[in-house]
Amino acid sequence: MVGLAAAACTVLGAVVGIDRLSSSGETQWAWPPEPCVIQGSDARCGTFVVPESRGKPDGRTIGLRVVVLPASSTPARTDAVTWLAGGPGDAATEEALAQGWQSSSLRTDRDFLLVDQRGTGG
Repeated sequence: MVGLAAAACTVLGAVVGIDRLSSSGETQWAWPPEPCVIQGSDARCGTFVVPESRGKPDGRTIGLRVVVLPASSTPARTDAVTWLAGGPGDAATEEALAQGWQSSSLRTDRDFLLVDQRGTGG
């Protein structure tokens, strides 16, 4: 259930995030995630832009770091494994890579999605 809720939040925010990123001039990482290399593994990296306050959708925005470690087989299933780090303050993109998730068997036929929550990581 937590995974489904996280995925739903990510999808619901996509429209706002993509629109805000294209108008913000942000250049660190783009959306959708672009090819990158993380600790020697091919990946896709991006910054997902969301409202700083959900109550003010047209107000200030913040970027959430996103890393996608692609499935090792093709075609990949359409449902990704999502990693949200515990806490306090752990960043999924740092914690999961430090734990060796890039070589996990969970990636055999599914992409592995790492999302830094508000106030963590990048």
